[in-house]
Amino acid sequence: KLEDEFELDIELFDEYHEMISEFPEQFTPSNMDEVEASLRKCLTKFKKIALNYTYPLDKYFKLSQTSQEIVKRATKDPLLQYKIGIRSIEGADDFPQNYEIGINYLKNAINHKCKSAALYLSKFLISKGPFQDVAQAESYLSDCIYKNGDEYLTDADRISEDDPRVNYMYGKIRKMEENFNEAEKYFEKAAKSGNNEGMFEYGKIIYPRDPDKAIEFFEISSNDEGFEKSKNILNAYNILSKVDGFAELSGEFQIFLLKEFAKVNNNDDFNYLKKLV
Repeated sequence: KLEDEFELDIELFDEYHEMISEFPEQFTPSNMDEVEASLRKCLTKFKKIALNYTYPLDKYFKLSQTSQEIVKRATKDPLLQYKIGIRSIEGADDFPQNYEIGINYLKNAINHKCKSAALYLSKFLISKGPFQDVAQAESYLSDCIYKNGDEYLTDADRISEDDPRVNYMYGKIRKMEENFNEAEKYFEKAAKSGNNEGMFEYGKIIYPRDPDKAIEFFEISSNDEGFEKSKNILNAYNILSKVDGFAELSGEFQIFLLKEFAKVNNNDDFNYLKKLV
């Protein structure tokens, strides 16, 4: 039977119907701004949708036996769809790197209410590269936050609006939009909740007006062995703070030099930058 093969997403259909009913009935020169706004809203919402995505057959048969079994089991398992999405994007755990496959699996998991997939995809879309899409990133970020009606979720998959990862990513989005005041507020919330990325970003912002507090955030976040950015900027600080004249520089120029030194990969570059001081 057709109804056994095709599952209608009632919630999605209702959202589609609501958007269509809000769309302007006529296109006239006077309401083109309204039309364009409605089109952008529809595109942002429905660009996110992936139906029951399956691994491309030509690539599926090249997977290991173990990975093929995972793909089979993922058909009705949003958590496995999420894991395949991550592994495909990162090229991990015997899955070859393929961004398109990874993104589609994450979208599929999101369609099946996997909040962690929405959080991961949002972060991916914030990163630099051909897939960067700030509007989509914010839309997925909104999707991942716990709402009324999500009571079926386990505690591990409930992501609140105060989650430090959410605050950090909202900070990144506002920074990319050049809304620096709002970005600072989100980074501060993330930093004070112990998020390493938030501490790093907030530390860079406040350094010119409160270098001691900024260094404190860099030190705390550098305690995580896998977090190199704060370690690099601390190494730069430990060297530059001993250079004559560094303390007399403005806070803005100090943090500029620290960020530049933190990027250095060889002694020649380091010595050249040191002369700038």
